[in-house]
Amino acid sequence: MSETGVAISVVIPTKGRAEAIGDALRSVGSQTVKVREVVVVDGSAQRSDVGLLEKAFEGCPNKPHLIYRHAPEDRGLTAARNRSVRISSGELIQFLDDDAVLAPDYFEHLLPVFHSPDVGGASGLVIEPTRRVSALKRVFFRFFYLGPFRQIREEAFLRPGVGLRRTNTLPGVSAYRREVFGSFHFDENLTGPCVGEDVDFSYRLGKRWQMVIEPSAKVFHYPSPAERQSVRRNFAGKVAFYNYHYRKNIARTALSRAAYVWLNFGFVLHSLTSRSGGAFLGVCDGMRDVLQRRPARRDVPGL
Repeated sequence: MSETGVAISVVIPTKGRAEAIGDALRSVGSQTVKVREVVVVDGSAQRSDVGLLEKAFEGCPNKPHLIYRHAPEDRGLTAARNRSVRISSGELIQFLDDDAVLAPDYFEHLLPVFHSPDVGGASGLVIEPTRRVSALKRVFFRFFYLGPFRQIREEAFLRPGVGLRRTNTLPGVSAYRREVFGSFHFDENLTGPCVGEDVDFSYRLGKRWQMVIEPSAKVFHYPSPAERQSVRRNFAGKVAFYNYHYRKNIARTALSRAAYVWLNFGFVLHSLTSRSGGAFLGVCDGMRDVLQRRPARRDVPGL
């Protein structure tokens, strides 16, 4: 149990990055609020050295219990997330990327939002110290993501400084009550790196539970250049995902159809203003994938 009386599980899906997740593990062991356990689900072909993972906690004031599972059969991030939920035992489940670190007082700031029984999920403020956010990107999120596609979480991250606020979706690095997983799980039709898996899951969850962003709980994301997708693949993934999201989760109305067309126009416009020629090719790739992918059945509870 943590000092707050809430058992916390931190789960970290990873693949081929056993040495890179040391900082993430240390940030969990350095929390001012004790975490019960860290669950590492490893999709690598070869097992990682568990001793190396344990070594990351040396000198940490609040060392959690480490649970390691080697699961090369998982088809992507969503499968690893679902597996980690089944393995973990905490009342609160925090998802953490293997290239992100929590500020030492992260849970100290985040846990109070769960005092409200209506809150099912929450995130802190995700900061990328190496990324410069352009004014064009801020305008893009406010101008093209409209109606059911509005991204309040992105607006909050791109314009920090606002206090606790309700949101309609959450990022991948978020915490959820265990009980929400009785009705909801991550969509394993989204395989591989799974662009948008966090949007899909939290959008559905938000229909039954409140979700909030607490900016005083900070997460620092240091994406490895080797792990970044190419511009072309990034645009292709976004176009394909939002089509899947629209077909699967969003009611067909005149307004939602208009919002969907407007969003795709935004993707095309954004690709044409990109410095990389691969952006427009990525939009074309995504459109081709749209014609090939079928959505999950809409009548599957929690999917």
